[in-house]
Amino acid sequence: MNQTEEALSEACKLVVFLPNDVKDALQDQRKRILEDLKQAYAKEDVDWFTTQRTRNRVARQVATLYAESFFDEMTRLLDEKGWLERGALKSRFTHKRRLEV
Repeated sequence: MNQTEEALSEACKLVVFLPNDVKDALQDQRKRILEDLKQAYAKEDVDWFTTQRTRNRVARQVATLYAESFFDEMTRLLDEKGWLERGALKSRFTHKRRLEV
């Protein structure tokens, strides 16, 4: 698995943990990517070596086809919602107390 395939696969896993509105917007594209990767890894050829080469080649093609648009869409949606701004993930507990024993 090359780095593009791995990054795309991990990004598809990340979608599950995003806010609901972003998750809903990316869900169809995520399903399509995972289905195409599944089909790529199900390819068969004449022997083990050529099967692995074919699977890797097709998966790399799928990853390069979808990666840029998927990452751009995810970044755009998160930016629209303000999740990429500095300090967007501040602690819910604003008062800071030291624990004393």
